[in-house]
Amino acid sequence: MRLVIKKEEVSDILQSVLNIIPPRTTLPILQNFLIEAQKNQLKFAATDLDIFFSSSIQTEVKEEGSITVPARKFVDIIRELPEVPIYMRVDEDVIAIECEKSFFRLTGISKEEYPDVPELGEASVIKIDGATLLRLINKTSFAVSTDETRPALCGLLWQISGEEMTVVTTDGHRLAFLRKLNMPKREKREVIIPPKVLNLLTRLISPEIEIDVRFEEGRIGFYFNNTVVISRLIDAAYPDYNTVIPKDNDKIIKVNKGKFISAIRRVSLFSDIHTHLIKLSLKENLIKLFSSSTESGEASDEVVCSYKGEELEIGYNANYLLGVLKCIEGDDVVCQLKSSDKAGTMISTKQKENEELLYLLMPIRLN
Repeated sequence: MRLVIKKEEVSDILQSVLNIIPPRTTLPILQNFLIEAQKNQLKFAATDLDIFFSSSIQTEVKEEGSITVPARKFVDIIRELPEVPIYMRVDEDVIAIECEKSFFRLTGISKEEYPDVPELGEASVIKIDGATLLRLINKTSFAVSTDETRPALCGLLWQISGEEMTVVTTDGHRLAFLRKLNMPKREKREVIIPPKVLNLLTRLISPEIEIDVRFEEGRIGFYFNNTVVISRLIDAAYPDYNTVIPKDNDKIIKVNKGKFISAIRRVSLFSDIHTHLIKLSLKENLIKLFSSSTESGEASDEVVCSYKGEELEIGYNANYLLGVLKCIEGDDVVCQLKSSDKAGTMISTKQKENEELLYLLMPIRLN
């Protein structure tokens, strides 16, 4: 195999998919990229057996061939080279890389040992634009659970039904809910997608592209721009999120999001390092914030709001509260509360057309 590549055409994509490569594995070849050169096309592939990635670019191929190369070392080399043509050649299992005065020699492994990228049929396909898919991921993925004893919560629930598309994530402390309305009518689907592939997609896709999403038993595939990303799905039953979203929260607070975030950040500097607890005291048109810890001392602040109702004290994990507020668009946020031990919901005062975006946050019990 002999070919010429340009750094700007491969470095970003290789850096993006490097996270697929497992740091430790009983199959050494999984720590390699597969490189195939055919008919002036260069194909890169990577897998950890849960996610399969492949992408092709146009390049100058002088001699066709294939090899697998140590992924992390290969990316490190490409990253440090200048923006000039890079020459690669393969003799048996040895890869030589030349660029100006730089020369590298790596030992690869034959392609024959590399797992095949699965082919998903086109029997069940939907099309979605990059902007919509990115929004579905970016507005919800932060609330995916890391508790492996509850596998269903360790992924993003994606429901498709008629003209609606809903995504939900929760870790038991917070919940993110986003529903798109008046979408093109599609076949009913419900899958749970692991966060690792969602993070990869946010690095690879752009808002203006169109993506084919293919569904097959136990797998989901994303096809775009000569790129294929296939992932195993989480095989578990997602809990009924509708039962935990409160419908009767009658304490309605409207507050400037920027000022609220700033006050939370200041007060949280003195919160407990384990619970990150801050107390919100709700009074007429005023939110008082307070935190304390034996290590740091205490802090308090105030934010003007729009509220008329009973006084209420409620505790929240400051990091969770900030994570939710950062995802809410617009200048103001509406908080809907019931009591100090019931879940509160937060929405923007400016919901996007044909969309429902809601966040739920469980309080921390105050002493």
